[in-house]
Amino acid sequence: MKFFVFSIILANVVLTIQAATVLETLESLKYTEYLDMVKAAGLDSKFNDSAVTWTVFAANNTGVNATLAPKHLVISNITSNATESKDIVEYTLYNHTLLSDDIKTGTTILTAVNGMNLTVVKNTTGIFVNGIMVIKPNITADKSVIYEMESLLIPPDVKL
Repeated sequence: MKFFVFSIILANVVLTIQAATVLETLESLKYTEYLDMVKAAGLDSKFNDSAVTWTVFAANNTGVNATLAPKHLVISNITSNATESKDIVEYTLYNHTLLSDDIKTGTTILTAVNGMNLTVVKNTTGIFVNGIMVIKPNITADKSVIYEMESLLIPPDVKL
């Protein structure tokens, strides 16, 4: 009888555990500079929505700085402009969950949330998005997946 009661309690606890949202996952991995843009764009509530099914191509802090430093910029140059922040963040989002095993070898064109194309190339050396190397694919976040990028994806119409 004690085993049966324990099993029911344990099953109840397991069922109430939720997977981390995209926002929570990025926070736990210390993607602070990318998240600064998310918040400046006013997209943090969407990133915290467990119902979203995105593929997020997010640069870590080193990648963001590698993109901005040659232009003598820092993250506050981007986050001070909500429209520019939103344009950049939405360019890093694909509206479906796409695991690396689902990407065919060769070139695939994806449409980002902002309507612009992303060119994904998969070959023997790795996966590249618009020529930028994926450092780590398949970081799960609830119903979404995050790809850690070597540097920040910048839409062609955003001039830094």
